[in-house]
Amino acid sequence: MDPLKEGIHNLMQNASSLRDVSIKYKDELLENVNQDYLLLGVGIVLCPNQGEVEGSSGEKANELGENKEEVATKEGEEKKEEAEKKDAEKKDEEKNVAVEKKEEDEKTEEWKRKEWKKWKKGLEGEWKVISTKLEEEKDKWIKDKESEWNEWIKGIEKKWMHYNPNMDKEYNSNILKESINWTDEQWRQWIKTEGKLYMDLDWKKWFFENQSRFDQIIVKEWIQWKKNKIISWLTNDWKRSEQQDWEKFEEKTWTKWFHMTNMKNYLEFKERTDNEWEEWFLWVKKKDNLFIEKVLNEWLKWKDDKNVLYNQWMDVFITNWINKKQWTVWTQERRNLNAKEKATVSA
Repeated sequence: MDPLKEGIHNLMQNASSLRDVSIKYKDELLENVNQDYLLLGVGIVLCPNQGEVEGSSGEKANELGENKEEVATKEGEEKKEEAEKKDAEKKDEEKNVAVEKKEEDEKTEEWKRKEWKKWKKGLEGEWKVISTKLEEEKDKWIKDKESEWNEWIKGIEKKWMHYNPNMDKEYNSNILKESINWTDEQWRQWIKTEGKLYMDLDWKKWFFENQSRFDQIIVKEWIQWKKNKIISWLTNDWKRSEQQDWEKFEEKTWTKWFHMTNMKNYLEFKERTDNEWEEWFLWVKKKDNLFIEKVLNEWLKWKDDKNVLYNQWMDVFITNWINKKQWTVWTQERRNLNAKEKATVSA
């Protein structure tokens, strides 16, 4: 290679420009060549090499650009494929959920009906327990009332054998004032009519007070038991949630008729719950009849038997009261009481 070209070629890579090369190295390379000639020579040598460099750089840039585009394209395709895959998976999942929900709805409806049957079966066993308990309480109640009845009769007999200063207030009458100057016949007539009526009121009052306590202890227990049982069924978590959901659905206006699937499920819900209530009321009616027969009727029968005995007792008592002229005892006791009261006031 020509020494000039070789020198320039070796130095060109470190030169910042053609003019810099010519100025810096002209004295070392060619002493007799002027600056302009040297500049021209360097330019001739550098141009092909500069083209090679620029060509090489361009090719590398193109290769890098192409690689970047390929990478970007590949990444885009991968992202697209991944998005499509996720979308497909989501659709499959939604489809599976829809299928599972449909199957679950069908299964749930069947399950709910079975739950009702299972609950009723358990209820029957629980009823046997409460029924036995109520009968035992009734038996003890009647036994206690039998003893109380005997004591009560003694108290009534004592009451009507003596003067009662509270009679007018107790029976809302005016007998104490009216009877001051009565004859024996008037007393006889009174005890057979008005007096007997007041004695009958004593009996009815005693019985109804006990009937009220019987209701509070035994009848109320039966009523509360039934109430607790149906509430326990209605307040099951799934039962309460279901009821609330359908109540919201019922609040919708005419738009609910366009939700065919919901409407179908709603009608199934209504049919099932209506059947449950119908079965419940039939069951309660049957058990109420047994309660009336085994518990309430025995108590009422005891009352009816005692009513007969009381009427018989009144007839005997009134006869003895007349025969003994018991009104004379009343009159004397009233005089004694009045005298005692006057003496107390005077003192």
